[in-house]
Parts: sequence; C-alpha cells; structure tokens
Amino acid sequence: MKPNALKCSLAIAVLSALPLAMPVAHAAGPGESVAKLVHQPKGLAWAPQIPYRSVSLRVAGPGGIVHERDFGTETPVFDLAAMPYLADGKYVYELVFGRQPGADLARALERVEISEDGSFPEAGLAEKVHALRETVSGTFTIAKGQIVSPDVAEPRDTATLASKGPRDAAAGGAKDQVIPDDLIVQGSLCVGLDCINNEAFGFDTIRLRENNLRMVFSDTSTGTFPANVWQLTANDSASGGANKFSIEDITGAKIPFTVTAGAPTDSL
Repeated sequence: MKPNALKCSLAIAVLSALPLAMPVAHAAGPGESVAKLVHQPKGLAWAPQIPYRSVSLRVAGPGGIVHERDFGTETPVFDLAAMPYLADGKYVYELVFGRQPGADLARALERVEISEDGSFPEAGLAEKVHALRETVSGTFTIAKGQIVSPDVAEPRDTATLASKGPRDAAAGGAKDQVIPDDLIVQGSLCVGLDCINNEAFGFDTIRLRENNLRMVFSDTSTGTFPANVWQLTANDSASGGANKFSIEDITGAKIPFTVTAGAPTDSL
C-alpha cells in the first residue's frame, strides 16, 4: 500500500472509531434535519436527510441491554422482531452519521501523520474531522412486545379551564390581566392548569403544575445584542417519551443538555 493511501486509511479508521459519547450538536425534534424517524410497532427506521459515508446505531435499555450495529451506507433500522429478548421499558438510541469529507479535508487527511493514539498534530484538523459527525438521539418505549407510538401527545387539561368559564372578553369572560408596574407576591406562586385553591406549597416558592411543562426565556433583543430563545423542558409530551429535563436552544434548534430520569447522584 502506498504511504498516502495508508495515511488516508488511518484517518478514516480514526474517524470511524470516535467514541459515541463525544459532545456533538443535537438537532431538535429529534434530529429531523439529519434523519426522519419512522415508527412501527415492530421496528424503527430512519430516513437520512444528508449524504453520508457511514452510520452506526446504539440502543441501550433495561437491565444494561446494549445493541450496536454499523450499517455502512445502508439505511439504519431497528428490527424488534429480530430481538425477541428485549424487555418492556424505556430505551435510548443514538445514531452517528459520518459525512463525506470535502476535497480540501480529504487532501489534508492524505498528507497528515497520525500519531499512535489517534491524535492529529496539524492544528484545527481534529475539529474538522469531528465536524463530519452528525448525531441523532432519542427515546422509545417497548410495551407488551411492541414499540409505543409517539404520535399520541398528552393533551392539555382543558377541563380545568372550562370550569373557570370563558376568558374571551367578546364572550363575556374576564380579560387577561396586564399589570403595568412591579408585582410583589409575599408568598408562593403556582402557575398551570392544575393549580388549585389552597395549594399545599410546602417550601416551594414557585411551582409549575400541569401535564405539559415548559418554561421559555423569550429574549426580545435586537441588533447586535444576544437574543436566542431558550427553554427548560420537563419530560416529553409524546406517548412513550422520556422522563427527562432538558435545556433547549430554541433559536438554534439544539438540545445541548439533557438529564434523564434514573441518572445516579453526581452523574456529572
């Protein structure tokens, strides 16, 4: 094998062997811009939306079960019928796509000398190689031997609102309250459709209470001032979704940080 061909093969091998846990950007929704997920009772399939040279799938579930498979350039699928041993419960999946390097990067990989530990001595080259990775992650639930469809979203509790009467002023209801001054509450605050009279707060100062909880930080800055919209999300709203807490970059359509239920104390 020619020296340049050997160098290129080593570079591609290093790229393929990068750990799945490496920090990467996650697209929101989850990762629909990279691969669209198709649910079926007995399997999952991902329709890639980007050109790629490799893709690997990792699924982890109850009892320490881990399923891993490299698909090369084939369409990634998860066939439940081929794995009848999987128990009911929550599962986490991660797809890692490897994009084709551009011409400039391909030439750089041909001439670079890769050390034994897989590092790149050329400044900035490692970052360019890592940028070729696109990761899509998410969760699903197996119940009674079938994958639970996420298409059924948990509805808002409209019964509570109905019991309070219409709020539309045109319908004779109360208007929204606008307070053009500071508001001081010398007590606790409950916000949400399921808050009740004589709420037992305990030590809670602020409580959000309903079946779909989101806290949005909607920055209205303009010009050169930072203005990204951020969101705190508690749990998925779809059936079979994850029990989790996330910090989401709504403007950037990314979820940079998620804590899933069951994570041990001092996980970080």
